[in-house]
Amino acid sequence: MEKRALRYWVALNRVSGIGAARLNALLQHFGDLEAAWRAPDSQLERVINNRPALEALQRARRTADIDADLDAVAKIGARVLTLHDDDYPALLRQIGNPPPVLYIRGSIQEVDQHAVGIVGTRSPTDYGLQAARSISVNLVKAGVTIISGLAKGIDTAAHKSTIAMNGRTFALLGHGIDTVYPRENEALALSIAQHGAVITEFPIGMRADAGNFPMRNRLISGLSLGVVVVEAGAKSGALGTARHALEQNREVFAIPGSIFSKESAGANLLIQAGEAKLITNVTDILDELALDLPLFQQTQRLADAPQSTAISREALHEMPPPAAPPHAALPDELNDTERAILSALSATPLYIDEICAASGLSAARVTSTLTVLELNGYVQQPSSRCFVLAHS
Repeated sequence: MEKRALRYWVALNRVSGIGAARLNALLQHFGDLEAAWRAPDSQLERVINNRPALEALQRARRTADIDADLDAVAKIGARVLTLHDDDYPALLRQIGNPPPVLYIRGSIQEVDQHAVGIVGTRSPTDYGLQAARSISVNLVKAGVTIISGLAKGIDTAAHKSTIAMNGRTFALLGHGIDTVYPRENEALALSIAQHGAVITEFPIGMRADAGNFPMRNRLISGLSLGVVVVEAGAKSGALGTARHALEQNREVFAIPGSIFSKESAGANLLIQAGEAKLITNVTDILDELALDLPLFQQTQRLADAPQSTAISREALHEMPPPAAPPHAALPDELNDTERAILSALSATPLYIDEICAASGLSAARVTSTLTVLELNGYVQQPSSRCFVLAHS
């Protein structure tokens, strides 16, 4: 879409009270959003029958710098996609009131039509983490894109396991594209943008707010053929994602857990109510979705992946990450990039830019490799964007 037209989509997307339904009503009435932005108040009143929303639009037209958001998006290397663009995700078009504007860091590709959401608690048990890793790894082997919400716990495990397999993953945000929540996942968000996309419908500058995440959850399910609930409490946000999936005619799957585990209460309730299909392995998902995908591009992806063998890729879900080796004796199996990064680290925390300076590697290479090293137990992240050797 031309910048002239795009600027009005972005400007209207920022106006409080102008959501997908009202924006679509403006489009239908005026033909395009520039005409809507410039229309007399008397005409706007015929379309927007909500006084606070109308007043917010009137204020925005007087005060907004309608190029500022586009400039800010471009500055951080992101882009804007609208509902009228040909490459708007086909699955997302199918949901009720799809977001008129998406802000994207990374890329959306044709292969991402085969996507499955993985969601769950921010406080998983070891069982939940093992299950999330296993499902993610084996879906990636089948050529499936993994979608989640960048939250702590199950979401993070799903994203990191996918990246370790050099698979594709999307992170859906509950805030603007220019921030990351939680802060400790900043490096992970950068890596996700290189292995898929970070996506949000919220305007640039919007901070994380509790009310945004239910809206975010409908996009996780909307971009997916089905959603897997790993561990979720009885009032978990993951259950909201499952409800959205049901409303959007998507499949819902759940991994059963102990009746004594509060972390599994929500997943067990979904199964008990007949709202989710009990699964025990990836074949259950692929069969239900009728996905007969080639075992990928798997050969190419694994060949391109960093070849750390602290644990084998296939065994990622079968055992916990090992303790890091002594600093002076790095395993021979590590590749040159991994060895350079580990050699730069110690028990003293280093920021990513300091690791780049010490190793001579680019920020993109460092962030993606740190994700693999952390997953394999070689490094830890004591605070946002800081890393140390694990158990050094």
